[in-house]
Amino acid sequence: MSVSADPFILVQSQLFDAGWRLAVESEEASGGPEGVIHPVGIGAKSGGEGESGHFQVDGWLNAWYVDPEQVTAYDPDGENADGTLDLKLELEFHPQRQARWGSMLTLVTFMGVLCVALVGLFIKGRARLKKRHTA
Repeated sequence: MSVSADPFILVQSQLFDAGWRLAVESEEASGGPEGVIHPVGIGAKSGGEGESGHFQVDGWLNAWYVDPEQVTAYDPDGENADGTLDLKLELEFHPQRQARWGSMLTLVTFMGVLCVALVGLFIKGRARLKKRHTA
């Protein structure tokens, strides 16, 4: 997104939850194409709810106080010729990570139970074949 160098408030139309995280990506920090994600807590609005700059708007919306000058400290090449800044911000619902881990654990458990069941059927089938050939 292109923004002016002035601080602004970014409002997300999702129900407020402290689990939401806003971060900025910096390619320079990692030297790789994906970069490193830094929380946008720097430059938090004074008097806001905590140091993250994340607060509630209209009684239910998520909002962040973003100071582009401090965010661009991670990506100094983001300034355009017209004075605007290009920011690459990422929103993530942090508790979703735990849900992903739970889904992976469920999948691994299911695969393990399936393997045990198939091995059991294979052993039982072999035992039946041996009985037929010996009888």
